[in-house]
Amino acid sequence: MAVIQSSIYSRPATPESPDMKRRPRLTMMRPRIATIDTRAVKPPPKQASPIYHTTEYECWREGVITRAGGRCEWPGCDRVERRMFADHIKEIADGGALYDAANGQCLCGKHHTIKTNAERAKRHGLVPPTLGARAAAHPRGRG
Repeated sequence: MAVIQSSIYSRPATPESPDMKRRPRLTMMRPRIATIDTRAVKPPPKQASPIYHTTEYECWREGVITRAGGRCEWPGCDRVERRMFADHIKEIADGGALYDAANGQCLCGKHHTIKTNAERAKRHGLVPPTLGARAAAHPRGRG
C-alpha cells in the first residue's frame, strides 16, 4: 500500500482511508513584517462618563426602555434585542437634559450607532455622505 504525503492534508493518508476525502486545512498566514501604529498622536483610551454609573441614570434608562416596550423607536425598525440603548435625543454634549424622559428614546445597537455618529459628525462640522437621508428621517427630526 502506497502512502500519499501532501502538504495540504493534516496527516499522511492512504488511497483507501477515509482521510483522503477530508478537505484541506486552511491556516492563516502570519504577516511577514510587523505592523506599526504610524499616528503622530494616539487618542486616549475611551472611558465611560461617571454619569452612566449613577442610580439616577439607571432609573432613567429603565424608564425609557420600558416606555418603548423594549422595541427600537427608529422609523421602520421594530427590533427587540437583548441589549437595547436608552439614547438621548439631544446629546448631553450638545446641552440635552440628562434625566428628562422626553429627551430619551430606545434604540437597537445599529440605529444607536448611526444616530450617535451622525450627531458627532454634526458637532465636529463633518457631514457623513450616506447618513443624510436616514438621519433626517428620524421621527423627532433630530437625527
